[in-house]
Amino acid sequence: KLLDPASKTPRRLASMAALPGCDDRKVVIDAGAAIKLQRLDRLGNELFTTSGVLAEVRDERARALLDTLPQELKVREPLPQDLAFVKQFAKATGDFGFLSQNDMDLIALTVQLHRAAGGTVREKPAALATGDGGSASFDWAPARA
Repeated sequence: KLLDPASKTPRRLASMAALPGCDDRKVVIDAGAAIKLQRLDRLGNELFTTSGVLAEVRDERARALLDTLPQELKVREPLPQDLAFVKQFAKATGDFGFLSQNDMDLIALTVQLHRAAGGTVREKPAALATGDGGSASFDWAPARA
């Protein structure tokens, strides 16, 4: 038998066990994890996604993986106020144009779950620190000559 060196258990059984510290972890799943056939059940005990992400998963093997998870994949949509927050924040950081609607929905769902668990989020992006201890505004574009 192949043994997992850390636990001396067969590898197949070791790979099915949750990662350390995942007992109370809520995980928001993107389509990429399912499409790459990742063992999602190892990441946490509560798995969430959005209907938009499920629509992206078209591969039969990936869909089968989602159907055979040992725990329910909970499909939730973000609250409108959390989605508005994410859009405003992404505009402030310059990321808005690089995020898909599904990306923003997943981030907003993550914010929603974090707040529901009693967590707080920064209301606006922090200023970037410079090497000399000062701060600078964030800008993707190079400085014009």
